[in-house]
Amino acid sequence: MNEKPCTLLVYFKKRYPVIANITLDNLVRGDDAAKAIRKLLLLYLEIVFTGDDIFGRVPPETALVCSHLRDNLDHPNVYIRGATLRFVWRLRGHLDLLEPLVDSVLANLDHGDPFVRRHALSAVFAIHHLFKPSGGHVLPDAIDRVERALAAEQDAAARRNAFRMLSICALEQAATYLLANADRVAAEWPAILQMAAINLICRLSYWPFQDQERYINIIMALLPNPTTSSCVVYECAGALLFLSSAPVAVTPTASWSPLRGTTRT
Repeated sequence: MNEKPCTLLVYFKKRYPVIANITLDNLVRGDDAAKAIRKLLLLYLEIVFTGDDIFGRVPPETALVCSHLRDNLDHPNVYIRGATLRFVWRLRGHLDLLEPLVDSVLANLDHGDPFVRRHALSAVFAIHHLFKPSGGHVLPDAIDRVERALAAEQDAAARRNAFRMLSICALEQAATYLLANADRVAAEWPAILQMAAINLICRLSYWPFQDQERYINIIMALLPNPTTSSCVVYECAGALLFLSSAPVAVTPTASWSPLRGTTRT
C-alpha cells in the first residue's frame, strides 16, 4: 500500500504515461484500503497540477486522471467527493475536461453532507466565472441554482461560497438578498457570512446605488453587538471610513475597539 502512491508520483514526474496508467488503474479499482491512496492522489494533483507547457496543454496522463473524476463525484465516500470538487476549480482553462463533469457537479449541490455542498458551490463558481465567456453555455442557469441553494442552505461555509459567487457574478441579486435579510445580519449570520456582506457593501460603493443608508446601518448594527467577532469589527470600521466621512459613521468607528467588549475613551 505504501509503494503505490510513491510509484504513481515518480512516473507522473518522469512523464511515463503507460506505467503511470497501469498504476492508476490499480488504484481506481482497489478496495477500501485504496481510498487513502486515492486521497493522496487528489492532494498531489491539487498541489502540482499545471499545464504541460506555457500554452497550457494538458499532459496525456493528466487527461487520464480526469477521466476518473466523474466516478469520484459519485463516490459514496464524502471526502473523496469533496476533494474532487475542490480539485475541479483548479482546472483553469481546460473547459474540455470540465464539461463532461458538469452534471455530476450540479448533482452534488443537493448532497446531504455540507462538506460536499460547499465545494460543489465553489466548483460551480469556477466553471461559471473563470471560463467566461465559454462557461456561460455550460452553466446557463448557474445564478438561479446558486440563489436557490443559498435560500435553503444552513451550513455557514456553503452559504458564504454561494453568497460570494452572487457578489461577483450577479451583484444585483446579491444586493437584493442582503437587503432582504438586513435585520438578520448582526443577529443570526455567522462571522464568515458577515465578512462577505461587508465586502459586498464595499463593492457596491463603486456603482451608484440608492440604499447607501441601509447598507451603512447594516454595518453599524454589527459594531455594538457583543456576539460580533473582532475580525468583523475591524472590517466594519474600515468599511465605514471607506463609505462615508460623516460624523455619524466616523464616531462608532473611533469608539469601538477591535478588542471585544471594550470601548475607547
